[in-house]
Amino acid sequence: MREAAEKRAKLEGRTIFDVLLDFIYGEDVNSKDKLAASKLYLDKMMISVSEGGEADQALGPAVYLPDQRPDLKAVS
Repeated sequence: MREAAEKRAKLEGRTIFDVLLDFIYGEDVNSKDKLAASKLYLDKMMISVSEGGEADQALGPAVYLPDQRPDLKAVS
């Protein structure tokens, strides 16, 4: 899919993001289309954060049993 988009972008001389930005900033575009273009643009440009990765598992549980509760006084 990405390769097809790149080929088409070369033929047209502009990328999909250029087209979306034309919708977002165009004065003759209605607000519903501007909002849809903005959502598409932001969905692709924002970093998606996944949960449950290695870093989350290394942290350990968020809720501890009484005998496993860390001693926060030891941490300064």
